[in-house]
Amino acid sequence: MEHDRKLERERLFLMYSKQWWNEYLALRPTHAERLVKIFTEDELGSTQMVCMMVAPLQSPLIESARHAARFVSQIPCSQSHAPGGNSTSEQWTSLHGFLVANNGDVESHCLLLCSLLLGFSLDSYVCVGSRVKGSTHVWVMTLGETGVPSFWDAITGQRYVNGDTLPYKTIDVCLTTRLSMPMLNPLTQSLK
Repeated sequence: MEHDRKLERERLFLMYSKQWWNEYLALRPTHAERLVKIFTEDELGSTQMVCMMVAPLQSPLIESARHAARFVSQIPCSQSHAPGGNSTSEQWTSLHGFLVANNGDVESHCLLLCSLLLGFSLDSYVCVGSRVKGSTHVWVMTLGETGVPSFWDAITGQRYVNGDTLPYKTIDVCLTTRLSMPMLNPLTQSLK
């Protein structure tokens, strides 16, 4: 009985998500070109909302946000697909699966870094968008108390602050725990 209710809730949510997606696409024809990610398949083949793959994590061994960035950047990176793309074969690995494998793609690194930064009570988001060079990319953004963003490259551990030249051109979607926010107008590079 409880299993049936859960399946019904999931079915209704999927219906609502499809309706929302169609409304989002109807707003502007260019929305179909955006790198918006709502669902992904995990390493077990289960469909997951991408925002549910981020969760605040704390570790007594990681003392600061900079230490978290350094820790994540030391995990080997493998890339098997275009980040944030609409490929049907794309998978995002769970935090547990990523840590056990001690290897993962850009998305896995960003999910872990964002989760660790959330554990430090930082307003943190995984961003999907494009680089200045035009390729798709995924990175982490934190918002300071005044709303000024910092951008974190989870692969290198580098942090970009106001005044730095950014390697990012657009943000198509930001996601955090239980929330995925597609941009109505893609955010373009405004920090120089």
